[in-house]
Amino acid sequence: MFAIFKREFKSYMNTVTGPLFVAVNLFFLGIYFVAYHLYMGYPRVAYTVQSVIFVFLIVTPVLTMRSMAQEKRQKTDQLLFTAPVSPFGIILGKYFGMVSVFLLPVLVLCAYPLVLSIYGKVPMAESYVSILAYFLFGSACISIGLFMSSITENLIIAAVSTFGTLLLGYLMAGIKAIISESGNNVTKVLTAFDIASPMDNMMQGIIDIPAIIYYLSVIVFMLFITFVTVTKRRYEVHKETIKTYVFSYVAVIALAAALVGINIGIDQLPDDKKNIDVTEKQLTQITDATLEYLAGMDSDVTIYVLNTEEACDDTIKQILGRYTSATKHIKTEYKDLSAAPDFATGYGVQDATPGSLIVVSDKRSKYINYNSLYESTIDYSTYSQKVTGIDAEGQITSALDYVLADDMPYVYVIEGHNELALGSHLAQLVEKANIDVKNLNLMNTDSIEDEAGAVFILAPTVDYTPDDVAKIEDYLDRGHSALIISSYSTEPLTNFESIMDHYGVETVGGIVIEGDSDHYYQSPANLLPELGASTITSQLMSANRLVLMPYAQGATFAVSDNEAHSVTRLLSTSDQAYLKTDTQNAQSLEKEAGDVDGPFDLGLLVENEEDGKKTSVLYFTSESILDDSVDSMVSGANSELLAKGVTSMVGEKESTITIPAKSYEEENIVVPGSTTLMLAIILVGVVPLVIMLAGIMIWNRRRKR
Repeated sequence: MFAIFKREFKSYMNTVTGPLFVAVNLFFLGIYFVAYHLYMGYPRVAYTVQSVIFVFLIVTPVLTMRSMAQEKRQKTDQLLFTAPVSPFGIILGKYFGMVSVFLLPVLVLCAYPLVLSIYGKVPMAESYVSILAYFLFGSACISIGLFMSSITENLIIAAVSTFGTLLLGYLMAGIKAIISESGNNVTKVLTAFDIASPMDNMMQGIIDIPAIIYYLSVIVFMLFITFVTVTKRRYEVHKETIKTYVFSYVAVIALAAALVGINIGIDQLPDDKKNIDVTEKQLTQITDATLEYLAGMDSDVTIYVLNTEEACDDTIKQILGRYTSATKHIKTEYKDLSAAPDFATGYGVQDATPGSLIVVSDKRSKYINYNSLYESTIDYSTYSQKVTGIDAEGQITSALDYVLADDMPYVYVIEGHNELALGSHLAQLVEKANIDVKNLNLMNTDSIEDEAGAVFILAPTVDYTPDDVAKIEDYLDRGHSALIISSYSTEPLTNFESIMDHYGVETVGGIVIEGDSDHYYQSPANLLPELGASTITSQLMSANRLVLMPYAQGATFAVSDNEAHSVTRLLSTSDQAYLKTDTQNAQSLEKEAGDVDGPFDLGLLVENEEDGKKTSVLYFTSESILDDSVDSMVSGANSELLAKGVTSMVGEKESTITIPAKSYEEENIVVPGSTTLMLAIILVGVVPLVIMLAGIMIWNRRRKR
C-alpha cells in the first residue's frame, strides 16, 4: 500500500493536477482570510472555512476524476491488479495519496490562527476544531470522488458525477426542509446523504462526536464499495484468479446497516457525552450556578419543546440535554405544533412560535418564546437584525425557578407624578429574574404593604406631596428597598428630593459636564462614569463594560457617624467634571462662571440597618439610564446594572437566580494596513502563483523527456 501511496502522491505533484488543486484552495482560503480576518478583524477562522466549502466541491472532481478512471481508460488497471498488493491496499494507497495532496492546503490553513494571534486574541480551540471539520468533510468528499472514478473510464463523466453527487449532498439540508420543515421518515433517510450539516456544530467550536463518526462512516463505506466495484471488474477480467474474499453486494448492505447502527447508537448518547464544548465562553454548557440550582431540585419539571426533535435548534437541543443529564427531575418532550395545534393554548399561550419552550411543574407553567433564547440587536447600517448572544440557559433556569417557587416576589412602580416606564430591556431582565412588576398610585393606599419587595420611583417630573413622601419613608423605615431615579427639571421637586435627603444624599440641581475626554462619549454631557467596587457592578467591571449617563444631575452625600448607615459609590465622575446650575442661560458646554466644581456621584447604594431591619436605596441621577436607545449604545450595560441592583435588593428577601446571557461578540483583531497588504499579496497572489507555476514547469519538463 505504501508503494501505491508514494506513486500516487508523486504522480499528482509531478503533473498540473496536484499543484492546481493546492493553488486554487490556497487562493480562495487566502481571499477569505484577508477579507474576514485581516480587513474585518474577525478572530474565528471558521468564517474562512465555511466560505470555501462550496469552492471545495468544485475542485474535488479535478483531484479525484483520474484516480481510477484513467487506469481503466489506459488499461493499466489490469497491470496494477497483478502487482503483489491486495486490491484494498491499492484503493487505500490511491485514497491516502489524494488526501495527502488535500492535506497541504489544510496545513497552511493551520498556520492562519497563529498568524492572527500575533495581532490579537484568537480562540485557538474553536479555530482548530473548525479546521478539523473541514479536513473530515474534504476527506469524505475525496472518498466519494474515488468511488465515482471507479465506475467509469471517462474522466469527464467521473468529474461531473462527483460534482453532482457532492452538490446534492451539500444542498440536502434545503431539500429536506422543502419536503418537511418538521421532519418525517423521508427526511430521516435523506439525513444520511446530508454531507454539510454535520459540520455546523464543529464550526461553532464544539467537538461533535456524531459528526466525526458520520464522516468516518462515509469514508469507510465509499472505500468499501469502491473495493467491491474494482474486484467485481477484476473478477470479470480474470475469472481464473478469483479469490474467496471477493465481497458481494450482501456485504455492502451488511456494512451499510452496521454503519447506520453505529451512527444511531452514537446519536443516542447524552449530549454531555457526544458534544464537547471547547468555546471560550462555553456557549452550550450550563454554568455552576445552574448546576448548583439543579442539584437542589426535589420536584419534577417537564420542558416541552414546540417542535419536532429533528427540526429543533441544535444548540438549544444540546443545552436542554445538559439539563436532563444534570438532574433526574427534568425531562424533555417534543410537541409538533402542526400535529397538535392546541397544545400550547392548554397552557394559556396564544400564537406560540415553533421552537419555543413551555416549562411545566405541578404549581405553574411558563412560556419561553424562541426569540428570547437569543439576544439580538438592529444593525442600523443594514437595518437587519443581528444575533449577538445566547440567553437559553438564563431563560430556562429562570423558568425553572418560576415554576418551582412557592411565592413570587413583586415590586411596585409608583405612578401619578409623570414617572417614566421601565425600559423594555430592563423589564425583560426583571421578568427573567421572576420578579413581578405592579403599578401603584400612592393616593389609592394608606400604606405600602410589606409583601412588596421594593418600590420603583422613576424620574417624576411632578413633585410628591408630603403625604406621598411619608408613605415612602414609612415603607423604607420598615426595612424595605427602593430604586429611585431623578431627572433634571427646571421646576423644583422639593418633597421628592427630601426622600434622598433623609439618607444624607443631596442632589445638586443642574447638568453635569465632564472635563475629561476619557469619561464622556461624543459630547461632554454624555457621561461615562467610573464604576465603584460593589456586588452590583462586579460583572460589568470584570468585563470592562461602560455605563452611559447623558444629562445627569450631580449628587453628594454626607459621611455619617452612624455605623448602621453606609453609602457605596457605584457611579462617579472624574475630578475634572463640573455642573452647570443655570442651563437655560448657559452659553456653551465649556466651564463658565457660576459652574460648580466636581467630582460628583451619579449612582449610589445607600444602606441602613437598625433593629434587625435593613433598608436599601439604589439611586441614580439621570432618567436616560432607563432609555433603551442609550442602553443599546453600551450593549445593555445600563439595564444590566439596574437589574443587578434590583435583584440584589429583592433577593435579600426572596430566592432569585439570574444567569446572564452569553455574548457572541468577540474582540476584533487589528492588523496594521501595511501588514494586511503584504499578507494579501503573499497569500492570495504569490503563494498560489508560485505553486501553480512550479507545477507547470515540472509537468512541462517531464513531458519533454
